[in-house]
Amino acid sequence: MAKKFSTYAVLAVIAGGVVIGAWRMFVEEGGHSAKRDVVVPPLSGDAALGKAAFDTNCAECHGDNASGTGEGPPLVHQIYNPGHHADEAF
Repeated sequence: MAKKFSTYAVLAVIAGGVVIGAWRMFVEEGGHSAKRDVVVPPLSGDAALGKAAFDTNCAECHGDNASGTGEGPPLVHQIYNPGHHADEAF
């Protein structure tokens, strides 16, 4: 019985961690679709071409300067930090 209780205790701690993590990501950071203020520096020729392609193909969902909308997350967001997800998540 003690082993079963300790298994449930470990699962409860893990579940609590997941809930706290979700709370921090969606409430404190505003969620994946929260709009961010993005200031774009002057762009080089290649970067300006990339921005034009983004504006044509991606900005409708991801917003001007990739700042995010209700349809797509900002591209400057903690979720894209290389350490944010394990490789298996992708």
